[in-house]
Amino acid sequence: MLQLRKHLSLSLPELEPALYDTEVEAAVKAFQQADGLQADGIAGPQTLRFLNRTPQERLDQLRVNLERWRRIDLALQDTQVIVDIAGATIRFFDEGQLIVDKRTQVGRPDRPTPLMLSDITHFTFNPTWTIPPTIFRKDKLPAIRDDQSYLESNRLSVLDHQGNRLDPDTIDWNNPGHILLRQSSGPYNALGQVVIRFPNRESIYLHDTPNKHLFDRNQRYFSSGCVRVEDATSLVALLLQTTHTEAANQFDTLLSSGRTRNVNSKTPVAIILGYWTAEADEQGQVDYHTDIYNLDSMLLRALNR
Repeated sequence: MLQLRKHLSLSLPELEPALYDTEVEAAVKAFQQADGLQADGIAGPQTLRFLNRTPQERLDQLRVNLERWRRIDLALQDTQVIVDIAGATIRFFDEGQLIVDKRTQVGRPDRPTPLMLSDITHFTFNPTWTIPPTIFRKDKLPAIRDDQSYLESNRLSVLDHQGNRLDPDTIDWNNPGHILLRQSSGPYNALGQVVIRFPNRESIYLHDTPNKHLFDRNQRYFSSGCVRVEDATSLVALLLQTTHTEAANQFDTLLSSGRTRNVNSKTPVAIILGYWTAEADEQGQVDYHTDIYNLDSMLLRALNR
């Protein structure tokens, strides 16, 4: 406890210096918050590992993240969207001014969100969701085998690859063959009310989500690769306005109609999906994020070579 107080720059009380009191708990929470850990006030193994990092390790982390910014320098534009995967945040800059700064939910370590540069080209209002093959195989199929009512409770339709609806009772779920699962649009849909789309080989997109309570977590690595955006509808409204897309004037109507519709952006907006485990805030204070995908060490070895 004495070492913990020393690491947290706390004075030693005259009575019971080994006591884990409210002062220590508050300091632990503040440290966890600044380092992107779950701010539970518990000095567990992960928190202690972060506390015990040396100045050289901190310096190496800064070097790695400066190198990441150097590599995308030519891609930076005055108007663009930047997703920080490690920090699980999204920022929208318009003519160099920060307009949106929100939280995201990104891919968990076994299904990481890929790094990429692209341009936002269109949006989907009231989307349906066709289950991707990996999620179908690893998540949905075991759930259906366990209880076939999972289809109805999650509003999933079974389709062939021509889009024809199939009777779930006719499917051998131990060997389902070439079928698709599609979730109809609505408030329960996994993609929420809007999707932000951009060309990429991994079929990654940004989207709304009904699981909004997860934005309250400090570590938000829950998705299967795509990026869930806090207050996604407001971001889409701003992007439509910024690009002078005609649909900006019909935004509320499009959203409330309940109908699935794609809307092309009049002007593409640059988007970066990057990975930064350290960043400075507006006051110059450095915040650190968990290297959830273990990418820092690989880049550090390259820099040291």
